[in-house]
Amino acid sequence: MNASATEQDRRNHVVAVAINTFREHNVQVTECLRRVHANLPEATVCVFVNGRRPEHLAIARSFGFQSALVPNYGNNRLWHLWWERMLKWFVMTNTNTFLKLDPDTMVDASPKGIPTADYFGCVHGWFVQGGVTGLSRRLAEQLLAENMLSRSNSLPCPITYNAFADDKYLAATIARLNIRPTPWCEVYSRWRVQVMNNPVEHCIVHPRYYEEV
Repeated sequence: MNASATEQDRRNHVVAVAINTFREHNVQVTECLRRVHANLPEATVCVFVNGRRPEHLAIARSFGFQSALVPNYGNNRLWHLWWERMLKWFVMTNTNTFLKLDPDTMVDASPKGIPTADYFGCVHGWFVQGGVTGLSRRLAEQLLAENMLSRSNSLPCPITYNAFADDKYLAATIARLNIRPTPWCEVYSRWRVQVMNNPVEHCIVHPRYYEEV
């Protein structure tokens, strides 16, 4: 590989990655973080531990990642605080691209390239499926500056199941800015049905589960 290709590969992986944990088993969190460490080696990573499993802080530190013990905002009433916290951290980093990954998201291979679009991931109709959500710095700064994430400014969105739907709330908010999701073909994410990805067909997949033994 020549020098210019190496530099391009480095730039493709200079991203900020936020991962929220709650009550996942330690092995689940470890498997997720191990793959981020191996396959997004240039990423700036922060693990937000939402109260239930403080031992996740030590797991994050073992990979050299930032971590913080935080209140749990992972519900449809407080979703805007969940995202606001992550985006405030992102804009403080020296990166232009943000990835929100769930702890059941697995980075099985290094992406060839990460989009420069404002809002991207595995697109399901009108929204990015929330296992992997990508945002630009420009969009993050606009969402924060205009207080777009607050409940009073956010539009209702269709939710057909009793579950945390931050991905749909975020998409409805971003749509107010006339921004539509951009597909990222290297990612495959779906609701609850496991993606084993063996052999590896996508670089990042969601979900995959690991149990304590």
